Amino acid sequence: RRRRVRAGSTREPARCSRQRSVEASIVLDGFLLLEAARVEDPEEAERIVLEGCGLSRVVAEDLAFFTRLTHLDLGDNGVELEDLASLPALEELHIDCNGLTRLHVPENSFARLEILNVSFNGIAPDTIVSLGSLPMLKELDLSNNRLAELPASLASLTSLRQLACDNNRLSSESVIHSLATLPKLCSLSLARNAIERLPASVEEGGFAMLASLSL
Repeated sequence: RRRRVRAGSTREPARCSRQRSVEASIVLDGFLLLEAARVEDPEEAERIVLEGCGLSRVVAEDLAFFTRLTHLDLGDNGVELEDLASLPALEELHIDCNGLTRLHVPENSFARLEILNVSFNGIAPDTIVSLGSLPMLKELDLSNNRLAELPASLASLTSLRQLACDNNRLSSESVIHSLATLPKLCSLSLARNAIERLPASVEEGGFAMLASLSL
């Protein structure tokens, strides 16, 4: 049986200090989320920032009670994407600088997620395609992941409109062909890579909706 998460009258600051992160490994559970949101009931929490808190474990059963939590920033911690799959209403998620090496999306999770920031990690390129199961994903930040290649096709990301791949190690023409498979891509940033222009062959056959390009 799942435990009901409630808190008392605590009103601690919503943002953890970096000093706390080096003192101990912190568990992300319902009580910490309540403190961060400065609310007493999970249904009241809508936006939470817990940057640099030393989070490395998640009590997944607590997350389902936060039915109105739409924005979550867990930058600079040690949390995996799948650990947060129980959050039913999440629309924007920042898990940059979390030591991620792969992306895994459990079945029927993150149904409302529109914005995902996984920059400053070390994500394996072949796991990016798992994001294709996110039906509402519109904005994705893959910057600073040491990416030298991308999956041959990204066509499964059918809703993606904005993609940032800044400061990686992308250089080959095959990368451009991969990006060209994104059917609704409107904005693409490849700044600080080794790509100076789009090949003519790709310009003719892809990027039909591209309105903004940064190289």
